[in-house]
Amino acid sequence: MRAHRLAIVGTFVSDRIRPWRGQPFSDLGGLIYTLLPLAALRPPDWELMPVAHVGADLWSRLRRELQILPGVGLDGLRKVAEPNNRVTLSYRSARDRDERLEGGVPALGTDAIRIAAAADFILLNYVSGYELDAACWRRLRRGAAPIYADLHSLFLGRSRSGLRYLRRPPAWRDRLRGLTHVQLNEVEAACLLGAKPPLRSAELARLRRAAIRQAVQTLIVTQGERGAWFAPAPPARPAAVAAVGGRGREPTGCGDAFAAGFVAALLHGLGPRQALDAAVRCAGIKAQRRGTRGLYAAVRRRRAWILGAGR
Repeated sequence: MRAHRLAIVGTFVSDRIRPWRGQPFSDLGGLIYTLLPLAALRPPDWELMPVAHVGADLWSRLRRELQILPGVGLDGLRKVAEPNNRVTLSYRSARDRDERLEGGVPALGTDAIRIAAAADFILLNYVSGYELDAACWRRLRRGAAPIYADLHSLFLGRSRSGLRYLRRPPAWRDRLRGLTHVQLNEVEAACLLGAKPPLRSAELARLRRAAIRQAVQTLIVTQGERGAWFAPAPPARPAAVAAVGGRGREPTGCGDAFAAGFVAALLHGLGPRQALDAAVRCAGIKAQRRGTRGLYAAVRRRRAWILGAGR
């Protein structure tokens, strides 16, 4: 019997991080923050298939990093001539930051979409926001596989200097249609609503109605150190779950680890509410670590706890 396949669609990044506290450092970023926890949490009968364009300047290093991860196939990676995405993250506080993007790989094409669409489950992580043009997005969602999407960088425009800025995504309702599970953070949710965080109950209810109209089954709004708000398909009621692990050391990649925990729990056969707990725990582990160092091992050690055993 063939292994099930999870396609993880997004972009790998070379990060330069200037923390709010502590010394600057460089690291791999982007999709790696999703793959490391997933490799530690995946069921043994699931293969992970990253689907991404990779710049020639990052190609060799990235393949070396990924080849040592269990259960990760590399057939969905494509080497391109363009310089890989290079991002500088400069934190002004524990949550606020400036982001500058240099270089950048092109949007995925039909070959990549064909690989992703053939998977049994799709995790779509908008790391750059430019991974899929509208036509490729429509082609991807025609398949039968459930799609979990972190909409994050769909909300980021890019100035001529490379500075990213928050803006409401064009045709955002179309980007929701066809998604099974949707993740966005509170700032992004407020941007959609034309509101200011923290969001009130009535504003979250309005966002939920918009998601329901696009047939979204699960809506998640991450709230940083406060945890997350979760709205399953009616008639189930929304719920909130508190963050774990105390004050975070490093917020970069926490949303990516959150998505990894949620999807891994679903692959193990858990329901969305249990998956929410797993997501918060996984993000809490990432928050205590500087960049990606030791992230796979830390998640692997706490695997049973993340997935709900041994509480």
